[in-house]
Amino acid sequence: MNNISRIDLNLLTVFDALMSERHLSRAAARIGRSQPAMSHALHRLRHLFNDPLLVRGKGGMKPTQRALELEAPVRQVLAEISGFAGTAGKFDPRSAQRTFRLAMSDYNARILLPRLVHRLRVEAPEVNLVVQQGGRRDTAEALAQGAVDLVVTVLPEIPKGLRGRVLLRDKVVCMAGRKAMAGKRSFTLAEYLERPHLNISLHGEPTGPVDEILAKRGLARRNAVTVAHFLVIPEVLSGTDIVATLALRIAREFAAGYDLVIFKPPFDVPETAVSAIWHPRAETDAGHRWLRDLLADVAESSGR
Repeated sequence: MNNISRIDLNLLTVFDALMSERHLSRAAARIGRSQPAMSHALHRLRHLFNDPLLVRGKGGMKPTQRALELEAPVRQVLAEISGFAGTAGKFDPRSAQRTFRLAMSDYNARILLPRLVHRLRVEAPEVNLVVQQGGRRDTAEALAQGAVDLVVTVLPEIPKGLRGRVLLRDKVVCMAGRKAMAGKRSFTLAEYLERPHLNISLHGEPTGPVDEILAKRGLARRNAVTVAHFLVIPEVLSGTDIVATLALRIAREFAAGYDLVIFKPPFDVPETAVSAIWHPRAETDAGHRWLRDLLADVAESSGR
């Protein structure tokens, strides 16, 4: 990254737009440049890094390995500059042209994203969102590298060295197919432990927070299925004897469309806290602060 210190900062913005859009004319429109100016900037970038960076492919431009290696460091530099400028700057959402990158699970996206997008289209029509799958395990690294602006995830506390705010709190419940419940409206602890379970893990870990709670009591459940996506849960539970332990908000949505039963866990499980997490360098960035406040307002409207 020694070359970055010698780059016209405008070139970093060009590179970031090209990596996001993978299309010359769309990238040019995003940052308000003409296509010839964008082509010239890409030529300068290629000369500077002695690499094609992006080459034409089916459906757009394909990044080279060198471009992929530069992507996160360049975004980190831009985030740091944005944070510095935001200390004294202002952000007008009505005219702002900016892209924010969020990482969250499909559960958090299902709860928050529709309302957030609706608000953006009205209040900030030129602001773009890039939303990717992410969770608590990669929070610190993603923020430190500048790969994302905000991580929305369930964490027991804000990680050291980062900033955050709680957006939502939710109860934890159990869910199973009505047929599997055999007329029961709840399970004893013994019945719960005898059942096969569905474990939710974005990164494929075989156990999760519920298993940690049980382990403290010297207990264990069998996670028969581990999935990375919440939205497959109702299909997995329907017609099987598998039990899922999950947040009440998403359980209610699943129960509305499937023949599923929601019941209280036969042991104490703390509420979940969905938080927005960000890097300290973005603390005073006016645009970032606006997005954080908007996300908190959207969360409030969905019911705490």
